[in-house]
Amino acid sequence: MHGWSGWDERECPGVPFAWRGSILRGMAGDIRTRRLDLVCGGAVALEAELRSPTEMAAVLGAVVASDWPPEHWDAGPIRWILCKLAAGGPVEWWSPRYIVLREGAQRMVVGGCGFKGPPGDGGEVELGYGVVRSHHRRGIASEAVGGLVRWAWQDARVRLIVGQTLADGVASQGVLLKNGFVFAGAGSDPDEDNVVRYELARG
Repeated sequence: MHGWSGWDERECPGVPFAWRGSILRGMAGDIRTRRLDLVCGGAVALEAELRSPTEMAAVLGAVVASDWPPEHWDAGPIRWILCKLAAGGPVEWWSPRYIVLREGAQRMVVGGCGFKGPPGDGGEVELGYGVVRSHHRRGIASEAVGGLVRWAWQDARVRLIVGQTLADGVASQGVLLKNGFVFAGAGSDPDEDNVVRYELARG
């Protein structure tokens, strides 16, 4: 998912990634939009995803897209987020929201989105997002990011929302532009050289 590269397990030496916390879905971090449920799954869903799509589906109460996971989302960032949660990080700011598409009676997990931690001293937060290839070009990422933005603005500490993506990621940049972000120059990512930064400031 865009925005979750650069994870580093060395930030959390000795943290057991089979950790079991009391963090469950259905918390205040869940977001509902016109077509989507953005489910804040916490450690329970993340650990289920590491084990198998079947366990992940059972925790989230939805089928999982056959081409899961989205690009850039794998065990590395999942373990990095588990590390942050195990250290006491706020689940609503560290856990990804699983993007669950509602179509009639069916609920399908088609992507993920979320923030890379709570607001810093300057009120900045960075978001990430990704949708499986089979559900591209349906406006799902744009709708999910819009839901994240509206949720973030409810926290008075947030002054600036940042999104970073590859310089040649036209579709991903379009998601940010549709949600009012403006180009802010070169980005910063330890794993990628050609990253650009977009920003959305509180009005």
